[in-house]
Amino acid sequence: MSALRSDLDLEAATVRVRAAFIERSTGELVLGPPKSKAGRRVIGIPQAIIPALREHLSTYVLYEPGALLETGPQAACPGRRASAGPRGGAQRRP
Repeated sequence: MSALRSDLDLEAATVRVRAAFIERSTGELVLGPPKSKAGRRVIGIPQAIIPALREHLSTYVLYEPGALLETGPQAACPGRRASAGPRGGAQRRP
């Protein structure tokens, strides 16, 4: 999943999932539709994290509707986790 600023509605406490980064066989990441119809959805956001989201937006996210909400090392490769293993799963720590 990849969320844009315009997908986040803090007043309604929701985020819309409309797109996902898809990795092609060449390793290129492209923005495309979710894998299934069920992938397109609206997710509720707990009220307890709204203040942290507001702070994140004001500190790290450009004030443009198309700005990605993800920032930091993962944003260099959208859709990838910094701790992802060879198959994309989280690695266990010793």
